[in-house]
Amino acid sequence: MMKQHLLKSILSAFFVFMVLSVSGQQVERYNMLIDFNRQFNFYYFEQLRAYIINNGDRKTYCPSYKDNPHLRIGSLLVDIYLNPTNNDGSEPSENDYNVMYLLEEQGSKSVHYYLYLNPRRDVFLYDFDKQFQNTAKREDAVVHLEKIIEKILIRYGII
Repeated sequence: MMKQHLLKSILSAFFVFMVLSVSGQQVERYNMLIDFNRQFNFYYFEQLRAYIINNGDRKTYCPSYKDNPHLRIGSLLVDIYLNPTNNDGSEPSENDYNVMYLLEEQGSKSVHYYLYLNPRRDVFLYDFDKQFQNTAKREDAVVHLEKIIEKILIRYGII
């Protein structure tokens, strides 16, 4: 009887540990997505994407994504690349480009931002490499990116 009680206690403790562990991982993954809808909604995302596809050039920035739609905004020292979410080898359509990769030159370093339009048409800043893990740094990055996006949207007549 005592062995059964001990076994149940051990299993219960293990179960609680596993639940807390998985919950912690989910929170960590969730924190990598920063809601950016207020600053850059799906309409603006789609308008800027269309502008880049129709008026930009094509450029490769990494081996995984070749010949991407690209726009250089020299006055802001920003490059924008579009990545397709459907990478099955077929030629992507305009709607397949649901990731905007912004690369901003800041002196001797570069800061990159991934903006992701999900199927529900929500826009998220995806902190892929956790460069904005610190809360203050994250808030500064969101404000800074909001200013960049606003300048781009005004410059190209989207707002």
